[in-house]
Amino acid sequence: MTKFKVSATITLFVLLAFVYLWRLGQVPPALLDDEASIGYNATLIAKTFHDQNNRFLPVYTLTLNGSDWKQPVSIYTNALIFKLFKPSTFNFKLTSILFVFISAALLFLTLHKLKLGPYLSTVGTAFYLLNPGIYINSRLGLENVSLLPFVGLWFFLLVSYLDSRKTKYLNLAGVVLGLSFYSYKGMQLFVWPLAIASIIYIIYLDRGIKLKSILKFIIPFGLPLSFIPLWQIKYAGAVLNTGQSTSFDFFQAAYKYLSVYNPAVLFVSSDKLLIHSTQLHGMMLLIFLPLIIFGLSKIKNPAVKILIISSLILIPLPMTLTNSINRTSRLLILIPFLALIITYGFAYLARLKKSILVPAFVIVLALINFSHFFAYYQTTYPQLLRNKLPTDNLKAAMAKLSRSAKNDSLNPVIDKDLFLSYKPQVNFYTQIYFADKQPAIIDLNKAKPGLNDIILTKRRADKPLVTQETIKAKYSGNPTLYLVRLK
Repeated sequence: MTKFKVSATITLFVLLAFVYLWRLGQVPPALLDDEASIGYNATLIAKTFHDQNNRFLPVYTLTLNGSDWKQPVSIYTNALIFKLFKPSTFNFKLTSILFVFISAALLFLTLHKLKLGPYLSTVGTAFYLLNPGIYINSRLGLENVSLLPFVGLWFFLLVSYLDSRKTKYLNLAGVVLGLSFYSYKGMQLFVWPLAIASIIYIIYLDRGIKLKSILKFIIPFGLPLSFIPLWQIKYAGAVLNTGQSTSFDFFQAAYKYLSVYNPAVLFVSSDKLLIHSTQLHGMMLLIFLPLIIFGLSKIKNPAVKILIISSLILIPLPMTLTNSINRTSRLLILIPFLALIITYGFAYLARLKKSILVPAFVIVLALINFSHFFAYYQTTYPQLLRNKLPTDNLKAAMAKLSRSAKNDSLNPVIDKDLFLSYKPQVNFYTQIYFADKQPAIIDLNKAKPGLNDIILTKRRADKPLVTQETIKAKYSGNPTLYLVRLK
């Protein structure tokens, strides 16, 4: 690549990073319980090496009153970020964006290794980052984006093996795919079809079944998974417990399988849960649909085509055993494969009549499509979420409570009613804003606060309490919060 091309590529991705960071922490306006529980345990592990259950460096962490196990990749990546910098909601959200941009870099390297050149590699990677499904989920501190770097690196290593036939690439691809099991609960299902797709790819390259080559992949793949029996004993319910249906019906299974590739869901409505979708924009931009249609037949390397197609055919199979329908946030694993196909489709259009007009027109349409999504997401979408999330003023209220307690040498107190309403969020914000002195939790209906107490509550002050500060919610429907003191 020339210096100009390198500079142009870097500039483009800096602009995309700016788009991803725009109002990070403000949209969505509050943390989900799942997010807060991950952030809370990451801060605890960063500070004490123990989780909320007082387990020392656990592989899996039980959260939300014992109802949900969290995977180690997200927890420990956030813990590392908090250790290197400091706990904050911005740094917490930044972790998800880091996962996405690492996967984007791996996609760029893969496209370049497939000899698509710097221009197409840059465009293909940019198209990947313009997908609403990637953008929306990158702004949530959840586990589903953490699988993307693993899938990207696995694919890159298999493509590297295609050219060099060096054993180390098969070994590393196996290890990476095995480790992806620990990134996201859904990957406990998806690693198996990807392993089968890898074997099909290896068999094609070897022009037949050669056990030695297959074992070079399978043995390293199995190493990270060999601990599963131990985890099932030590962390009962954390592993291979993905909410399977109690019975199997062929037609229901066929419906679940085909629903994964429902174009209306993929390109128009997306996830049925509003927190994961605007429900007006698909998991992928609508303009990319024709590029996928063109691109699938334009993949030149037959081995790469087999790896992509076999992966896309096999990935939905485990979904037939679950009750997950129209949950595109659980299918982000598809986007890297579809992004590869989209790039080949764009390459085909770019070569038509050797004119710059066709690819330029496609790029303009993609930017218009994304701009419509982006404007809606940043303006209208937060209003729609107001009744789907905890109150949007809790973070500001906790910061004000901390500041008032420090500035006036007061004891920070949180009303038990508010604590129980937003327990995961309060726990996380407590770790962020109260590093020195943890706030007490009291029931204002039963206990009388002290003269040196400052209390955060969602009730207006009644005598003998007086309101010191009012923290209003930005969006209608969310409660106003109050800092109150004894008169």
